[in-house]
Amino acid sequence: MQNRWANKWVRPYVPVGCAPACPVCRQRAAGMFLNTAGFVGGSWECDMQSIFKRYEKKYLLDRENYAAIADVLSQHMEPDSFGAYLVQNLYYDTDDWDVIRASIEKPSYKEKMRLRCYGELSRESPLFLELKKKYKGIVYKRRMVIPVKTLKERSVLDIVPEGTSQIAREMDFYMKTNAVSRKIYISYWRDAFVGITDKELRVTFDSDIRFRLDCLDYLSPDGGHAILPRDKIVMEVKTKGGMPVWLARVLSENKIFPTSFSKFGACYTDYILKASSENPWERGLPARIPGKKRGFRSLSKGSLERIVPINA
Repeated sequence: MQNRWANKWVRPYVPVGCAPACPVCRQRAAGMFLNTAGFVGGSWECDMQSIFKRYEKKYLLDRENYAAIADVLSQHMEPDSFGAYLVQNLYYDTDDWDVIRASIEKPSYKEKMRLRCYGELSRESPLFLELKKKYKGIVYKRRMVIPVKTLKERSVLDIVPEGTSQIAREMDFYMKTNAVSRKIYISYWRDAFVGITDKELRVTFDSDIRFRLDCLDYLSPDGGHAILPRDKIVMEVKTKGGMPVWLARVLSENKIFPTSFSKFGACYTDYILKASSENPWERGLPARIPGKKRGFRSLSKGSLERIVPINA
């Protein structure tokens, strides 16, 4: 039987502007997940899992690590219903980067907000506004669904206060208290797996992780500066409780240990902080977005509005 975990390191070329390439984007765009309790203020407060509580452990792997554990993992896990897909995020912070600065100090409690897009952007795509909190190792996540088309004339900051749910009130309080706005774009390809017998166990592999500080939209997922070398991958283990014995054993045997790696944190400490006293574009950060073909191309305001205006 062919190993379904093989060849996960090379991503297929997907043209920007085509139909959503991954199942999660297609199904969400078709409205399959918008089984809602009501349409509030231009945002969907939905019945899909809007509140998460789980333990998350991160591991930084290379090709050798991955090959060592792939066979064992394939015996206990299988691709989830969405398999491999693109994840695009806009993270919110203050002008002085107070949110991420507080986070990298490793307090017992921290929180951050992001606006997430699955797959390629289209006019029918839903965006997921998430407030992620972590307290003593436990992750709590709140989520609202916001259709792209509702952002044509208004921003997320306008839409969220109109919500009536507890989640909307929490997000509104967070945004007003911290005075945050979108500050950084981070994208990656994700391969997601779920336990064959334990459906609460999820393992994800994120590769081709990149960021940019300009062009804060979802139109060029291939554009930006690489956060990690190409042969590095971030594995996350997500559970409701303890880690299965078989998984703990295979990680221990291969000397794969948890790390506190944060994509946003790595961007700040390795690039933004170091460039704070100099011109960041002189350090190799892309002032323009790398195109699909050779050379560079710039995205004007008009080109963005032709697809969909986003006032996030």
